[in-house]
Amino acid sequence: MAMHPQFAVRRNRLDSQFDAMIRDAFGNQLSVAWTPAARFVQAGDDVYVEVEVPGTKPSDIAVEVLDDTLVVSGRRDMADVGEDRKVVVNEMRSGTFRREFKLGTRIDADTVEADYREGILQIKLSALVAAHRPARIQVRTDGPVTESDSAVVAPE
Repeated sequence: MAMHPQFAVRRNRLDSQFDAMIRDAFGNQLSVAWTPAARFVQAGDDVYVEVEVPGTKPSDIAVEVLDDTLVVSGRRDMADVGEDRKVVVNEMRSGTFRREFKLGTRIDADTVEADYREGILQIKLSALVAAHRPARIQVRTDGPVTESDSAVVAPE
């Protein structure tokens, strides 16, 4: 059930006021967890999980398959505005994030693909069958991937 637009506006105002209160108490350097928005899209037999993570480097994103659960986690840090400037209003989230999607069936990690373009991480799930092991999935970009940009870690 969707939230009525009037209540969504009020909630956003309350969130902003709460953020301002926390910032006043702890300063702008406070790093908190945030939750990126996601959606699932089905195209034929494929399922695409799209996660909004603008401003996040591909090397700061981890995509993991754990049996029947897809885990997307990472970190986004906002750049310092400099000594001669100060943040007056901040609605941009930073810090760590983690989303877990329990799919109800095991995921074959060898068929999972992850692409990052224009702030959207798109994860393609082609075959939801028995997974052989937990695995991390490489996040690709449009440009050439350097070793420092790679988010691949071989499972142990």
